[in-house]
Amino acid sequence: MKIQTREEAAERARYCSKELYGAQIGEVTIERIEQLPLFKEPKEGWLVLTSFKDEDGHYTLQLEFTFDGSLRRSQEVGRE
Repeated sequence: MKIQTREEAAERARYCSKELYGAQIGEVTIERIEQLPLFKEPKEGWLVLTSFKDEDGHYTLQLEFTFDGSLRRSQEVGRE
C-alpha cells in the first residue's frame, strides 16, 4: 500500500497502532502528520504522531513510514 497523502498515512497509522497494541484499544487519534525528510535527514516518508486509550492508560506513539507503506520505526513517546 503506497502512502501518497496525509489521509493514507493516517489510515496506515491507525492500522499499525491496533496491530501493535491489540484490537481492544480505543479510538486512535492522529495528533500530527509530517512528511519526511525533516531537518535534512536522508530518509523520506511520513512521520505520524498518534494517541489512544485502553484499560491500562493513555499512550502516545510516533510512527515512521516509507512511501511504499512499510513501517520503518515505532516508538512509544508517552504513557500516562
